[in-house]
Amino acid sequence: MAMLSKGPDPTMGAFDGFDPKTVYQMIPVNGVRTGFKIVSAGDPVDIEIRPAGIARFNKKSFAPGVPSPGTGELVSIGANTTFTFDLEGQSAGNATLVIRNRSGKALESLLISVKAELAKTYSLCLLHDMRHRSPWLPPNDPTQPNPPSADRVVRPMMEKVKQTLRQQTNVILSERTAQLFEVNINDRNLGDRIVLDARLPPSNDTVSSLIVSRTPGQAFGASFIIYFTWDIRTLKDDVVGLTVNNVCFVEFNSVDANENGLTTAHELGHALGLKHNGRDLLMAGDGISRSSRLEQFEIDTVNQSGTLP
Repeated sequence: MAMLSKGPDPTMGAFDGFDPKTVYQMIPVNGVRTGFKIVSAGDPVDIEIRPAGIARFNKKSFAPGVPSPGTGELVSIGANTTFTFDLEGQSAGNATLVIRNRSGKALESLLISVKAELAKTYSLCLLHDMRHRSPWLPPNDPTQPNPPSADRVVRPMMEKVKQTLRQQTNVILSERTAQLFEVNINDRNLGDRIVLDARLPPSNDTVSSLIVSRTPGQAFGASFIIYFTWDIRTLKDDVVGLTVNNVCFVEFNSVDANENGLTTAHELGHALGLKHNGRDLLMAGDGISRSSRLEQFEIDTVNQSGTLP
């Protein structure tokens, strides 16, 4: 027998596109994932990556340190040997690392998806109305000569969101313009809780449609528009975020700043095609358990390069 294990990447921690439940690893094209180990027991084994040209072994080492015959895609190790290695992505596609005994029987396997970079842009919008100032602004006096800047709150949070998607899906997010847009509904009180699907007289438009209609034109053209709000809900549910097509609404959590990033990433996950499925996950979960780790089906939905046809 042989045992395959994967440790956390020291540069990325556990959030590097590895799904232990499926035994799956996402690797960016020309990227590397570290921390793999195969330990053979009483029999020698062959370790092969097929088809060729998708991924290859990188930085191989053996203990005991006896050189092992092999190539970038095939390694043979003797009994009672530890083989430590990285995996390097070569071209977009699916491959499988298979451990076989010398009779050719498959003992363990790892599904590998090498993904091309997927570029997406976003616009950032702060919402105000006639009675509410965006809670995403720092709590200093806006009437002073140096007014507060949301750069100190929103953009550092977005860097973490971008890192989460880049490391796990090879989706590269960038801000479409350098401007953080102010959306002022200065002729209405949207309420202490904004009911996004409520209808407004006399036009019968929804509150969310009103907000979008008051958005500066320069914000459009991005892959996603993100509105940072105070408390939101729908007519049926109390929510902390809502996404309709490519428009995301994210309410401010004043108690736990980490929740703001999780909610923003969650809503962008919806905008990238993920739906709730009742499992307690970040992107496709129901909001009960919060984590920024993505599973295989989420990674392959968000970035479909390197998936099976």
